Amino acid sequence: MKRQKYHHYNNLHDENQSSIKLKKAKVARYLIDYKKAKNKLIYYDAISNDENNLEMEKLKLEKYIEYIDNVLEMLCKDSKVFIINEYIKNFNNKTWWKSSLNRSTYFKIRRSALDEFLMYVE
Repeated sequence: MKRQKYHHYNNLHDENQSSIKLKKAKVARYLIDYKKAKNKLIYYDAISNDENNLEMEKLKLEKYIEYIDNVLEMLCKDSKVFIINEYIKNFNNKTWWKSSLNRSTYFKIRRSALDEFLMYVE
């Protein structure tokens, strides 16, 4: 009997981990595109070409940046801090949280931040 319960727990744990991985990948995709859009917009402003296609591209980039900025503003404080630190500021430094959060708090905030962000964008 114990073995079955433990096996069931492992299945739930595996499903939960794959769900978190999927959510992290979705959020990362939005925010990678956001950072690329900001960089492209800076580049396009620097070359200041009057081509109509370039202006249309700039408009699309501006709208996407504004959309993500609005989503970030709608997030609760903890979610916003998490998303900015995890995906925008410290994308390559995944230990940014260790100086201010314990492990269980990090995972709790991560779960709610991913869910909240995806709720607004999907």
